[in-house]
Amino acid sequence: MLVIITTVLSCSKDDDNNISVLSELIGEWELQSKSINNNTPAVIEDDKLLFREDSDIKDLNGNYSYIATNETNGNFVIGIYNTIVLTTNSGNSRTYDFDLNAITLVLRYEDDDSNAITEVWTKTSHFVE
Repeated sequence: MLVIITTVLSCSKDDDNNISVLSELIGEWELQSKSINNNTPAVIEDDKLLFREDSDIKDLNGNYSYIATNETNGNFVIGIYNTIVLTTNSGNSRTYDFDLNAITLVLRYEDDDSNAITEVWTKTSHFVE
């Protein structure tokens, strides 16, 4: 009986932590830096990343817009072990490892040429229209 109660309580705590991550992610982000293979700085422009929640905050899904030279829209899913999957409306997906605090988001991924990419984003707004 104690094992069941402990399991239920730990799941509830994990759910609360995931909802907290989603709440911190929602908002507008501006790209501050980008590096290739942890040492070569890449040219950045005025890239923005907007995360919006969907109708159910507990499902850890939402919508995103990546605004650069062209705008890309799609949805995201927060996974386990600090991963997030972004899927464009045309069906292309990429998985990112991330670190997140109140104002900084670090995304790490492998590009199409197998380069390790690290992007550092700063939150500019907690609300997105």
